[in-house]
Amino acid sequence: MITTGVILAGGRSSRMGENKALLSVNGEKIIELIATRLRKLFKSVIIISNTPDDFNFLGLKIFEDIYPGLGPLAGIHSGLVNSKEEKNFIISCDLPLISEEAIKYISEYDSEKPAIIFRKNEQLQYLCGVYKKDLIPLLEDSLKRKELRLFDLMKKINPEIVEANQFPDEVFFNLNNKEDYLLLKEIISNKKI
Repeated sequence: MITTGVILAGGRSSRMGENKALLSVNGEKIIELIATRLRKLFKSVIIISNTPDDFNFLGLKIFEDIYPGLGPLAGIHSGLVNSKEEKNFIISCDLPLISEEAIKYISEYDSEKPAIIFRKNEQLQYLCGVYKKDLIPLLEDSLKRKELRLFDLMKKINPEIVEANQFPDEVFFNLNNKEDYLLLKEIISNKKI
């Protein structure tokens, strides 16, 4: 059973122009929405961020990238290194509408593979899945070589791909830019979450 949830909050948010994790929706920051869901499901929740002071208000353990400035691959690596668990649920702040049901489903999915990720509408959700500590040496090698694309990592590890057709599209709503942020606020105000 997975007992650790890892939130990646280290993105540069270049398309947004400000830190996505700290944007507010209905009086709550996006990272709070995600942390609240993870706290209900996991005994331990940690944050990976290179600006730890930004997230002290959450009262969670925060760790920086061991290989800073190298994107989500470095975040996954730091999450696995700093977790005490073999298997970890990892999510980025790009997915603010992820549901507890989806998190629980993938966290309980039985597979021997080193990673388990969702596929929805032919789109692989690399930053919403289960990653095992066994991946640390491969991640370190990729980071040292500056092979940073998650797509390339997936080709090497052959992850378990879980179809997510039972979940509505909005669960995997990806927050990238200001237009997405406006749409997110509209979705949330209509759903009253």
